[in-house]
Amino acid sequence: MALSGRDYVREKMPTIGFGTYQIRSERVLNDVIDTAISCGYRFFDTAQIYGNEAILGRIFKKVLPKYGLERSDIFITSKISPANQGTELARKSVRKSLENLQTDYIDLMLIHWPGTSRRSVVDPRNAEYRQQTYEILEEFHRSGELRAIGVSNYEIRHLEQLLARCCIHPAVNQVEFHPHFHQVDLLEFCQSRNIHFQDLLDLLLDMSGKFANLLCSTIVAINPLPQHSYAPRGSVALSRMYVT
Repeated sequence: MALSGRDYVREKMPTIGFGTYQIRSERVLNDVIDTAISCGYRFFDTAQIYGNEAILGRIFKKVLPKYGLERSDIFITSKISPANQGTELARKSVRKSLENLQTDYIDLMLIHWPGTSRRSVVDPRNAEYRQQTYEILEEFHRSGELRAIGVSNYEIRHLEQLLARCCIHPAVNQVEFHPHFHQVDLLEFCQSRNIHFQDLLDLLLDMSGKFANLLCSTIVAINPLPQHSYAPRGSVALSRMYVT
């Protein structure tokens, strides 16, 4: 019997994942993925807007057999670009992601952002387009091509709108959450609605400001800092709060 999206995430998604944001060089990404797999990573996060799905598809085809692994041994997350919100664009983009990643299923597909490219954050059509997009995710989930579906960067009001209209419960809300930017109300809301809260952490590698992405699917402890604490990606978080 096929698992529901939420059960699939609970059973299949590793606790720690490797993000591929800003890595578009095939040579670099090949070395990074090879090293990550050799170190035990089995969860990889990408997105349409990252521009590296096709590169990852080629790399997985080459690197997985090297370590005696198959497609089913790794967990892949991707995300619908804000430029692909709406029924037809979303449907076309999911098919393209499957093609780019050279797989007949994606473990978890998210709506990357509650807003739509080239539309004001206060445009009421944002809600309409993201609802249409989620309905496409539901369509592909029913076909088995998306094993679990969810959202990213959704605030409480966005989740309330979605829960009031969706047929398939979102399995995940992936958001920024770290000691410098903590959204405790959002965390508690997701927990109360049985939505897996996945936090995105940017780890500072050196003083030059270069970052590596690390995804943690479980919050172990929360130690809120004063409200004036510096939030490295606060401008991004702030803009999300105003999306209607």
